[in-house]
Amino acid sequence: MGLRDVNTRQVEVLQWIADGCPPGVMDGHTYKTVALALQGRRLANVSRKGGTWSASPTDAGRYYLKHGRFPDGHWPARGAAQKRNAPNARRHVPPESERSVEHASPSPANAQDSTPPQTSAVDPAAQLVADVVAAGGSLIVDDEDGAYQRLAALARPSNLVPTGKRLVIGYGGNWSKKEISLVDRPAWMDEALPSVPVGQLLRSPHPIVAELRADKNELQFSKDARQRALLILDAVAKEALRRGWTVTRAQRTGTIQVAARGHGVDIIVKERSTRSDHVLTAKEQRDKERYSWSYAPRYDFTPTGRLHLELSGGGAVRQGTFQDTKTQQVETKLAVLLQEIGLRADAADEHERRLERERQAREAHWERVRARAAVRLQEHHRAETLATQVDRWHHHRLEGDYIAALEQRTKELAGDERAAAEEWVSWARRHHDSSDPLQGAIAMPEEVKPTPDALAPFMEGLSPYGPRHQSW
Repeated sequence: MGLRDVNTRQVEVLQWIADGCPPGVMDGHTYKTVALALQGRRLANVSRKGGTWSASPTDAGRYYLKHGRFPDGHWPARGAAQKRNAPNARRHVPPESERSVEHASPSPANAQDSTPPQTSAVDPAAQLVADVVAAGGSLIVDDEDGAYQRLAALARPSNLVPTGKRLVIGYGGNWSKKEISLVDRPAWMDEALPSVPVGQLLRSPHPIVAELRADKNELQFSKDARQRALLILDAVAKEALRRGWTVTRAQRTGTIQVAARGHGVDIIVKERSTRSDHVLTAKEQRDKERYSWSYAPRYDFTPTGRLHLELSGGGAVRQGTFQDTKTQQVETKLAVLLQEIGLRADAADEHERRLERERQAREAHWERVRARAAVRLQEHHRAETLATQVDRWHHHRLEGDYIAALEQRTKELAGDERAAAEEWVSWARRHHDSSDPLQGAIAMPEEVKPTPDALAPFMEGLSPYGPRHQSW
């Protein structure tokens, strides 16, 4: 069954969704799979917001239930538009008004409207940008299948994004949500870049490039491609030096490293090749017939002369790969390549500044927690001292009452028994009078020493040994 067909089961589930998904009607869980198929046909929206499954019909879904067919214009015309959106051809991504988005909801006023909703006249990528603008510049969407990320990728390099803005997609609160925002374009995106001249001959090359040229194990390309690669690396190395950067030979084969302000980026050069099925040579054919263990490659790889440059080290800011195309050679993109190295250094600097700010914040937070812990330690010590004094006072009173009872009982005794009792009661009275807790000095107890072990119970989960011992 094609995407444009709707079977009886799907109509049944669509009607159930239009009725408000009443409980007790659908058995099992297959209806959820059917609902996803309806969403793919833009007849329903499915949401798992807050962990709860829900579904609602689109205007096109209501129209289908009423007329038994899709509204006119629901499917895009075949041809040029399809070819232009070929990367998304496997799954059509509906515009925002018919997908599950937090700020959008079906309009009851349109439920009975028999006029077919005309939604497909707008390119999905253009519709996405329009929805973000309408939402005030930031839109949170359900994007479990990554459809919105693909749309954002289509919209970024086009003229769909408003002038001076940039479309970015980021975390939207949980694993299935994405926040799509329009932000100001950074200045570097509109910076005029000076061209980087590439020589025709390798005269007085940079020492690192000279080493690569002398080492035949490096840059094992076709002859012309190897010469071009050396000229390109020489141009990049000399421009890097002019900017005050450093150039060294990287560890990997055929690679140089350019470091801006100490942040190194490897420049990897490759030559593209075409793959074709290997045709056995006469010797390989004889070996195959004679020996069961004979080996022959499955494919042959033919160098094309097209160069591919890749930057490794730090996250890509503008782009990380540069290659020959039908209309442009890598040599024309070296200014952007060098800009990318500088941008990665800027990003690395900012990362270090952020880490330093976090370190300072972590230390300041730890100091505040430790100061509170020191106060709480002394308060706890004083409370324990007071509780101990109260226990001694209660014990002393109870002890006095007991000795008084002993004295009364001794008076009832006679002879040797009374003499023994009087001796004991006399000692008990002396001891009791000398241990009165109210007879000593009354003052604040001495402060306890704030050692790490003493502070640990009051550190609010942080290490008492310092912020460096604490994860952040």
